[in-house]
Amino acid sequence: MQSEPGQSTHTEDIYGTNKIVLIHNIERAPDEASRQAAIASGLAHLNSLNVNRVWSDQDLELFRAVLKADKGHTLHISSLLQSLQGSAGRGGENLRHLVTNSSPILNAPLFSYMISDLSYGILADHDLVGKINSNPELLASEKSEAIKTCVNALIGIPAIATILNVKPAKLFASLLLGVADILNTDYAWKCIENSMNLARALSGREGLRDCPKTLLKNFGIYDFARYPFNMLERQYKNFADGNKFFDMPQALTLYPRVDHNGSFYHPLGRMLDEFYSIHGGDFQFQAFEYLDKISLYKIVQQRKKWNAPRTDLILFGAHAGELKEGEQKIQLVPGKRMEKKGEVRLQDIVYDERFEHLKSILAPNATIIIESCYLGVENGAAQKISRALACRVIASDRLNVGVESIFYFPNTSRPVAVNYWNETGRGTERGVEYINGERV
Repeated sequence: MQSEPGQSTHTEDIYGTNKIVLIHNIERAPDEASRQAAIASGLAHLNSLNVNRVWSDQDLELFRAVLKADKGHTLHISSLLQSLQGSAGRGGENLRHLVTNSSPILNAPLFSYMISDLSYGILADHDLVGKINSNPELLASEKSEAIKTCVNALIGIPAIATILNVKPAKLFASLLLGVADILNTDYAWKCIENSMNLARALSGREGLRDCPKTLLKNFGIYDFARYPFNMLERQYKNFADGNKFFDMPQALTLYPRVDHNGSFYHPLGRMLDEFYSIHGGDFQFQAFEYLDKISLYKIVQQRKKWNAPRTDLILFGAHAGELKEGEQKIQLVPGKRMEKKGEVRLQDIVYDERFEHLKSILAPNATIIIESCYLGVENGAAQKISRALACRVIASDRLNVGVESIFYFPNTSRPVAVNYWNETGRGTERGVEYINGERV
């Protein structure tokens, strides 16, 4: 029976494409040239679909056929999924529908693509966890360790969300920010898993049940694995006891919530653990995590509201680019998430009155250690900060992979020295030091 004008049969859509024929051509192609031509036709059809509707079962069948026939050549598939994710309307629903209703299409390249861009939180679907665990091709792939660690992290999300008193989807999205651009690596998911394990361990210790959620609510901490256990325990107990401040040097760690490459987990060593184990009794520590420039200013205001003593030492984590034509930006929100509120420009350091407020929480002879690339170059951000805040600033003047060690020499003219890992991660270099804007 013919369909009426303007309508479509169950095998053809408004573009006049017979999907059964496309699938047949892909699966039964007589030679490689014919197979590639059929794959191209199938992809062209899928890319032409109206993203304001959910894919039909035949769309899914066609996608399966393309993926199976084009195994190992995921450039086309990635392009298709990107067009779905980046489009308006139902793009995200299509992608979720595609994945959760089509376990046979899951293979390692597709999974690796998916976990590199989780803007729709697809993997938070717990039905998918079972499909991943029972998929032999995934678990035997070269990405199997990342996949297994990812699954372990997914399984633990609900329990940790309860401990932190947040919704699982929010916890999942927040933890992804700390390793935003390396989600197809085992290291990224290990960082996420370690943070959840530390939150679980803190809440399980006698007298610390509320520790993780208190640190999250009042200090913005999600990435617990960045910090020593004892440091977080001491910070919580002091806060729960009335947030008392003692007559001793004050130290702050200020790390960004968004960290595209996981560098503030210190993959090459436990710099903060070592420093705290030696000097934990020399300072009163408080750790904060900031999301952007505005939240960084709010931390300053919060310290003033608490009547905290002036700060003697700040470990400040960020990312940065090279100094070019007199311009250098501190990237508080790196990569594609960069916005005006996510960066500090050199002119902000000189002219923004909110930046001037930082001076009000610094003790005389305070030291700021900047954990970032390039900011220590001459006429760069570190020198500008040192001059604007009349303090000591230590930074790296080249590409590096984090702080390797911090040395503290109290009651001397130069109480702090810092070694940075060089870009190879196999050697260290002493940081560049500025006092009141002058290089030492």
